[in-house]
Amino acid sequence: MSTEPRQLRGRVAAQERLTSSLSASIEEITDQLQEITVTMATKEDIKQLSASVDDRFKHVYGALADIQANIVEVRNILATLVEKLEQK
Repeated sequence: MSTEPRQLRGRVAAQERLTSSLSASIEEITDQLQEITVTMATKEDIKQLSASVDDRFKHVYGALADIQANIVEVRNILATLVEKLEQK
């Protein structure tokens, strides 16, 4: 009868060590998943920021193209005026 309690204590101790090891592993995995989640959110934020910057630059390039067209038009008008003044 004395061997049975010893065997049971040994089994319980082994189960406790296994449970402690698994708990530590689960905590480690949880931490890694949290880090991955944060990293994924950061990557998504970066994608959204790049898209936002691209949209802003499209707007800026469009405005610059309009300004350039206006400058060309003003130059043409000035050239026409200078030409008319030179004829007088």
